[in-house]
Amino acid sequence: MNALFGLAAAPKAANIAVNGASNALGAFSRPFGQFFQAAVEEGDASASAASAAAANEAASLHERISRQLQELLTSLGAEPDEEAAIRFDEITGEINVDGHHSAPAIEAALRNDAQLMADLQRLAKLQSEFDPSVSPTDWELEARVTENGGAQLRWR
Repeated sequence: MNALFGLAAAPKAANIAVNGASNALGAFSRPFGQFFQAAVEEGDASASAASAAAANEAASLHERISRQLQELLTSLGAEPDEEAAIRFDEITGEINVDGHHSAPAIEAALRNDAQLMADLQRLAKLQSEFDPSVSPTDWELEARVTENGGAQLRWR
């Protein structure tokens, strides 16, 4: 009887976890949250638990990357509301930055920060699981400097 109760309760527990993660994601990235919610509504309990774990990881990465990019951009003279488009091409292995007066310095800083690059790659992979318009291997991210201590990130 307890095993049956556990099976019956598992989808509800997964749904609670998923709703919590989905609400947390809404504050970070509306499109990501929408794709995440769609995946949850279409999936089963085990897929929902895996999606919740991926969403939690993505939210954590998003927050950390946002702070790191904010620090990088402001250290190179970016003012609030300035933005830079960061593009990665897996075929060439190149990282390119457009739309900012310090683009070469930003590119060099990104190339020299292996952990930040790994985090960006991982976040792109997670984002692609919920947003089919994002390629995990050939992506573009717009980072806008904000006044609240983090860069606003938007995938293109």
